[in-house]
Amino acid sequence: MKKLGAYRVILVGCAIVSVAGCATDPIAPPQAMTGPTVELDAFATGLSKPPVSVGDVFVYNNPVERREVIAVGQHFIDYVYGPESYAKTTWSPILPRLRWTAPMSAGNAKLTKVSGQLHPLSKGNRIVFIEEAMRTRPGKATRNTWECEVQEKIEITVAAGSSDTWQILCKIDGRERVLYNYAEDIGAVVRMIYALEGGQQVVRQLTGYASGSQQSETDN
Repeated sequence: MKKLGAYRVILVGCAIVSVAGCATDPIAPPQAMTGPTVELDAFATGLSKPPVSVGDVFVYNNPVERREVIAVGQHFIDYVYGPESYAKTTWSPILPRLRWTAPMSAGNAKLTKVSGQLHPLSKGNRIVFIEEAMRTRPGKATRNTWECEVQEKIEITVAAGSSDTWQILCKIDGRERVLYNYAEDIGAVVRMIYALEGGQQVVRQLTGYASGSQQSETDN
């Protein structure tokens, strides 16, 4: 992430993440979420390697959330995002999470009828798929059609610093719902703009970031 060096120092010093806790405080890693379905095992995003490493930490606002990568496997990433809160995703942070469990929410999803791909990111790349989700807390089943397209590469500034990002627009069931700004150099979305009913928008952004590999080198 360009121009992020100073922000990494601040993050390690806990100055900007006092609400979520120090981004480099160790978390006792739980077991990775097990039992992916055959469909998940076969899912490939087009990425040749995972964009993140174990120990990477990403802090977001609106609402405040601290994500720490706890496992990286073949096509999948596991992270902890709160007390007793864990999730599994594909290698692509643009795609919906596939499994999650938390005190107030749990569920799983599978992506089917996939056509096209986003990665490697390039203007005009497009993916279409169906997300079938089953939420167990509370109980609810949903089925939505996603269409995501890479628009352009732009520089934006968020609380964590400035970065060159790919802008990706996702429609859900034909309506423009989420605009992502993805920074390839840290493997994370740095800004998300959600369109709500009635024309309102919710903006969420990265407020802090720490590399697990850099922290390990410092510890050594």
